[in-house]
Amino acid sequence: MTTSEEYTLIDKTLAGETEAFSTIVKYYQNMVFTIVGKVIHNSENAQDVAQDVFIKAFNNLHSYRKASKFSTWLYSIAYNEAVTATKKNKNFFVQIPDNFDSQEEEDIDDIVYNPEMVAKLKQALIKLSPDENLLLTLFYKMDNSVENIATITNNSVSNVKVKLFRTRKKLLLLLQPEKNL
Repeated sequence: MTTSEEYTLIDKTLAGETEAFSTIVKYYQNMVFTIVGKVIHNSENAQDVAQDVFIKAFNNLHSYRKASKFSTWLYSIAYNEAVTATKKNKNFFVQIPDNFDSQEEEDIDDIVYNPEMVAKLKQALIKLSPDENLLLTLFYKMDNSVENIATITNNSVSNVKVKLFRTRKKLLLLLQPEKNL
C-alpha cells in the first residue's frame, strides 16, 4: 500500500467512512500480530492484544500527524500495547517457543536451503529473548530502518544499533558448532 493510499484511507476513516479502516486492518494485521506475538509468546493472548492495537489505533487516528510513516505509528502502538499487557498481568503469558507464526518458518525455509541449517536457525531464534527476536523481525522481516525501530520501541537510535549488534553476535554464537573439549 502506498503512502497516498494510506492517507486516503485515513482521511476517509476520519470523515466517518469507518469501512475504510478495515482495509488498513487487513493490510497490517499480520505484521501487528507478529510484533505482539514476539513479546507475548501465546497466540490467543497475542490475538486479543492485536485487536486492542487496532481499536486503540482507530480511536486515536485523529492524533496521527503524518510526520512518520503510518506503519511506524501503528507498530509503535503494537509494541507498547504488548509491553503494557505483559506488565499488567505476568501470569497472562506463557513462556513457550514462538511456534504460532508459521509464515516466519516458511520464510526461513525459503532463504536457507540446508534442512540442518534451518533447524539450527530455528533453535537459535527460540533461544533469543522476546526483545531480541522482535528487533530481528522488525529489521530483517519487516525491513524497518533503525530510526523506525527506535520510534517503535521508544529507544534511541544508538541503543537500537547496539542491541541489533549484540543480538546478531548472540545469534552467530548460537549457530556456531559446539566445540568438544
